[in-house]
Amino acid sequence: MLAPPPSPSLAHLTTADLHTALKPITFTKARFTNWATTFSSISTATFRPETVEQVRLVVELARREGKELRASGSGHSPSDLVCTGGYVINVDKVDKVLEIDATTKTAYVQGGIKLSALNSALAANSPPFALTSLGSISDQTIAGAISTATHGSGVAYGNLSTFVQFIDLVLPLENAPVVRVSRTDDEDLFLSALCGLGVVGLIVGMGIKVENRFKLEEEIWSMSTAEFIEKWRDIAESAEHVRTWWFPQVGEVKVSRLNRTNKDITPPAPALQSWVTENVLAKHFHALVLSVARIFPNILPYHAHLMYALVHRPASIDWYKLLRPVFPKTSVKRVTFVEEGTEGKKEVPVIVVSEEEKEIMGYGKDGKSWKQRTESTWKVDLSENIFNYDCGFPQYTYEGAVPYERTTECLQALDTWYTKELNDPNGLRCHFPIEVRFTEKDDIWLSPTYGQRGTYIGAIQYRPYNLPVPYRRIFSTFESHLLSHGGRPHWAKSHSVSRVQLADLYPRFFDFLRVRERVDPQGVLLNPYTRRHLMGEVGEEVDMRRWKARK
Repeated sequence: MLAPPPSPSLAHLTTADLHTALKPITFTKARFTNWATTFSSISTATFRPETVEQVRLVVELARREGKELRASGSGHSPSDLVCTGGYVINVDKVDKVLEIDATTKTAYVQGGIKLSALNSALAANSPPFALTSLGSISDQTIAGAISTATHGSGVAYGNLSTFVQFIDLVLPLENAPVVRVSRTDDEDLFLSALCGLGVVGLIVGMGIKVENRFKLEEEIWSMSTAEFIEKWRDIAESAEHVRTWWFPQVGEVKVSRLNRTNKDITPPAPALQSWVTENVLAKHFHALVLSVARIFPNILPYHAHLMYALVHRPASIDWYKLLRPVFPKTSVKRVTFVEEGTEGKKEVPVIVVSEEEKEIMGYGKDGKSWKQRTESTWKVDLSENIFNYDCGFPQYTYEGAVPYERTTECLQALDTWYTKELNDPNGLRCHFPIEVRFTEKDDIWLSPTYGQRGTYIGAIQYRPYNLPVPYRRIFSTFESHLLSHGGRPHWAKSHSVSRVQLADLYPRFFDFLRVRERVDPQGVLLNPYTRRHLMGEVGEEVDMRRWKARK
């Protein structure tokens, strides 16, 4: 593998020299706005380097001048993670594939490359390769994805950071040195940078494990919420990758199971059908109704039934489901029994499915321990085409990872809450779906799955035509349910978890902070988001509403 970039001394350059050298890539008073258009900030200057040497100059300038410096790429974090009034360095032109080693199956790439471009480069290699796992989109830079421990789904697969073999970092120390860290070279810094939130150095390169290009066979079906809550573990462990979308308003869950295959690629759906479903209905019609629902929120449950029937349900339209009342009382009966353990007696909720429901649903078909509401549909395509899908238009999102062993009780609590709101004419009206995914444990210090297998559960509130919609009360309650079941927030999402809470959730939290202090003693890479959550600072200067696009 190629050596890291050189880092000769910059001591001979004055601060004025640095400004002169950086002038061609400097944009003053530039505005940064994230993809979701939820947060926005105006920087003193934004730099767009094309080389690692230019990155070093920017870092050295920020250090000498005592300016905040935050890295940006695609801006896909729906939080204020990047926002600053200081300097922003946009690394999306530091985006080369430097080497692909077919023997070790390792790709050496620069930090600014987008996952989509890396997917294409790996596919074009001879022999062709692919990333082992991907999240819902490939629009992020790889540095951004690694810095927030972006994840896919699969109980035997860790987040994207777990596939990284080494990282090249530019540190905000004197002369802006480039260092290569790995499990054998400064492991503490390596384990910090694998989910470093941009505060332990700027990622300018990394080596990431890949595998031979592969196809995935996707099986999709729907099932009742009650059945999913009872059988989720069987489902999660039944395939290489499993992801699910829960529609509380409908009382059903859409399940996607993915396995590697050598089967032929499935022909695409007719172009007109895809255009109507994916554009007319899923985007334009959906956005129109959601915009109307800002004024008449009680249409949202019916809209959920409509969209589920027309777009999401993997079967022909079920007109009964479409036309039935939209505030159905849950058919799931919850009882409690008293469990006596080491902590004394406590009431434990249990889901009970009636015999009538069992008769309707049936069990055990095709050797499965669960019953499907729809027959399976199947599709085969290249891995990146199956892993990725269109996430629609801008949105507010919240996501967290609860311990795998506490998934049932968390889903029960959320289901009870959603059912209560649906049956209340004045209750909260949520968008849909709720995404539920599963990820293997790791040893990355600030990873939400550090030391424990996790179930990621995410809520969404779309912003039709970039208009604001209610979300604070919804996300506050959603977050409280996840936190009460041991959940850890996804770092890329806005959350309210304090430094004290984070220290309880992450055993290596203070080790991470010690590494941060070692590599950035001046705090150059800190901004309001990281000062708020990592350093425990409070006040208007670090309040997330400082950067809200709409106050």
